[in-house]
Amino acid sequence: MLVVIIGPDGCGKTSIAEGVVSEVNSSFLVKEHIATNFGILPTFGDIKKFLKKIVGLKHTNKRAHEDGEYLAGMKHEPNSKLTSSILCLWYGLDYFLGGLKIRSANRKNKLVIFARYFYDFYYQRVHLNLPHLLCNLIEFFIPTPDLIIFLKRDPESIFKIKPELTIKEIERQNSQIVRNLSNRKDFHIIDAEQGYDKTLKQIKELIEREH
Repeated sequence: MLVVIIGPDGCGKTSIAEGVVSEVNSSFLVKEHIATNFGILPTFGDIKKFLKKIVGLKHTNKRAHEDGEYLAGMKHEPNSKLTSSILCLWYGLDYFLGGLKIRSANRKNKLVIFARYFYDFYYQRVHLNLPHLLCNLIEFFIPTPDLIIFLKRDPESIFKIKPELTIKEIERQNSQIVRNLSNRKDFHIIDAEQGYDKTLKQIKELIEREH
């Protein structure tokens, strides 16, 4: 199975993914990906770093910040349409190649968990200028999850835990996720305000039922 957990930063994706990995039905050989992609192709950051090293320049990540840094995600303008389109195509290719891993995982009865997924391109602030038509096109070529789990939390709760985005931006991301993904038959909204244990139990039951 391929299960993806999505939601704004601070909603608990990583913690829940780790919990699923440690507690889900033992009939699975479990593999976890805590990333936005399969990591088959180098990231754009790695490519920039390599090229600058060749010409003797020091690489700095302008978007780097401390985890939980106040309004860190609001300091920079979203990428241009061209930049986001290039990133979407590049990582879309990575997901396409990752389909080979998913087919192998299916044969071996593995459960593959993503605490993020390609769907980040639909709602992350950095990609506000990205044409969603391009995302829709690329989706035809990448692995389709068996379950898409949206951890929904109140924007105020997320802001208290991780104030990297404004409450208004968190609200926008929540709404964008529902707008773009709620028509998928395997899309599920989980109320993450019910606490870690109940949220994890609900997701485990979903996975084991689908399995």
